[in-house]
Amino acid sequence: MRGLSSLLSTALATASFAQLCLAQTAGTYTDPGTGIKFDTWTVATSSSKGGMTIGLSLPGDALTTDATEFIGLLTCSTPSAAGQGWCGISMAGPMTNSLLLMAWPSGDKVLTAFRWATGYDAPGAYQGNTKLTQISSTINSTHYSMLFRCENCLAWTEGSTVHKTTSSSGVLVLGWTQSTTSPLNGQCAADLSVAVQHDNGEGIFGAQLNAFGVNAQYGTWAALATKTVTGDCGGSTTTTTTSIPTSTATVVPQPVPKTTFDYIVVGGGAGGIPLADKLSEAGKSVLLIEKGPPSSGRWEGTMKPGGLMART
Repeated sequence: MRGLSSLLSTALATASFAQLCLAQTAGTYTDPGTGIKFDTWTVATSSSKGGMTIGLSLPGDALTTDATEFIGLLTCSTPSAAGQGWCGISMAGPMTNSLLLMAWPSGDKVLTAFRWATGYDAPGAYQGNTKLTQISSTINSTHYSMLFRCENCLAWTEGSTVHKTTSSSGVLVLGWTQSTTSPLNGQCAADLSVAVQHDNGEGIFGAQLNAFGVNAQYGTWAALATKTVTGDCGGSTTTTTTSIPTSTATVVPQPVPKTTFDYIVVGGGAGGIPLADKLSEAGKSVLLIEKGPPSSGRWEGTMKPGGLMART
């Protein structure tokens, strides 16, 4: 997700309203099981493998009074394998300084987590007063889908800052993103850690609201959202924060190897690691030397190319 420019803001205000991302197509949908009416926006398969659909149902006065919550429809694809991947929505468009909602399949459940990012790195857990309760969810071989109520998701706080979208303008700016790889520790929403960022597309679009998705029956429909789904946490009270963990690992000195090598690479940074990997892929024996503290693991630092592991 990327920040919006002032030009984009101006474009949104025009009466003709041009869609911000041509991959999104607008429509309407009535859920057959509940009768809930949604305005919907679908991401084309040319922008995200398998596609993605976002739907919103808003309180009856949302076009005159800014709504603070909505009933959502979220359908996301699993193009790499059944039950794999995650998807997300930004409530204000960009990734940074916006309320982020992640969803992913875990067993026979769809789990969710609110996240927050101040920069373009792994977002931490959102600590505000949002609340998500599910109406229903389904998972099949190609997609997972969820109906849910999202309270305080269109007007939220982070620290002393109050953020508010304006449904009364008739347009919400939203962001979407998808990944083909499941999050780490994904069986428990509180322990979530993102292994791979959105490798299946991302974008920002203008969600133009109309009377179909704004309904006086909203209160009746919202009452159907009674399920709080946290996953299998095994009694764990672990929470994810934005702070860098303090490492307690002990560095054990290793003797200098007596083996001879074709190449010695000093420094396991952005240049050293790829160089050592390429040399080892070419069949050369490589010694990679790195000085530094133990990894905090914040960036999933235990991951490394298979070829590098086999030959260094």
